[in-house]
Amino acid sequence: MAEWSPDYVYGRKIKYEEVLVYALKKRDVRYTIAALALFRHIKDWSYLYALAKKEGVVREIAALYDIARLFLKKLRKMPARFYNLALKDRGSFEYIIDKLSSDDFKSIEKKWKVYIPLNASDLSEYKRGAKS
Repeated sequence: MAEWSPDYVYGRKIKYEEVLVYALKKRDVRYTIAALALFRHIKDWSYLYALAKKEGVVREIAALYDIARLFLKKLRKMPARFYNLALKDRGSFEYIIDKLSSDDFKSIEKKWKVYIPLNASDLSEYKRGAKS
């Protein structure tokens, strides 16, 4: 996930959980699509929840995880604690990216009350990459 003005962290290695939250906070379609692959590397779900809660993106992460489950193989299961806490947090509908909504993932949007900015055709590369 390269960008024009990179952020630097000195003295420690950045965790995948931090990168996932950072990608969602960018509010860009490219970052959102790239964030789906990061779910394969998430190991510390409690740390991810703490970061997401702090940044206010818990439901967005849960919704994108459900989409990642549809398109990526060998994905670790989200712990029940994260899932239940994310379900409790539901308020009004929110956009991941302003004014963008999915035509294909209406059931996930309704479940998490988050408008998904992706369609199934946007993620066709993930399906093709999984078969080869």
